[in-house]
Amino acid sequence: SPAYHVSYGDLITDLLVDSDDCLVHAGGPETSICMAIGIRVDMSRAVSEANGRRQALESTGVATSKYMKCDGKHRGPGGTLPAHRIAEISRSGVVGDATGANRELGEKLISTSIERLAELCVEIAGKGG
Repeated sequence: SPAYHVSYGDLITDLLVDSDDCLVHAGGPETSICMAIGIRVDMSRAVSEANGRRQALESTGVATSKYMKCDGKHRGPGGTLPAHRIAEISRSGVVGDATGANRELGEKLISTSIERLAELCVEIAGKGG
């Protein structure tokens, strides 16, 4: 039977359409999810770094492409930046804006991901998988 690759991020992109965050590392959505699942987050240390990721990458000499996901507004096909490149654009490791993170957003992202993944599985199973 076929294998499907779907990340939780693929299931919630419409909820992040106005965001510069594309779920790379420790930005607002991911920090919100951590808060929602009970991970202790010290918001006094939250930062906003590597926003405008395409420009941040290009300013360090890293090539980008319209086919690379650089923010939550990206539509269409696209790959993501290899994790080892984060150090080139973010001193703290945060890629996005963690300063606005909150538990409510995390709960919404989690519940939407679960609902949509369940719906996806039912649809695939109903069509012979």
